[in-house]
Amino acid sequence: MKRVTSLRRMEIHWPRFTVRFRPMLLTALAVVVGASVILADPIFQGLAISLMFGEIASLLISRMAVPVLYFMANRDKSGR
Repeated sequence: MKRVTSLRRMEIHWPRFTVRFRPMLLTALAVVVGASVILADPIFQGLAISLMFGEIASLLISRMAVPVLYFMANRDKSGR
């Protein structure tokens, strides 16, 4: 089995990352822009803030933490 370097692995997975990241980013931006309208209302201001930061946090966690955890979980299975 051929060993793939980390740079080569990044070159392989980068197009997949960008294709999956764009719709997620646009959805997060739509939620943030939509929730920014609610910021002017004093009753629903807390809801708008939690929507905005929750969407941004979920985007960052799903795009950064999940791949790292997956790599850490499967690192020992690859024979290294």
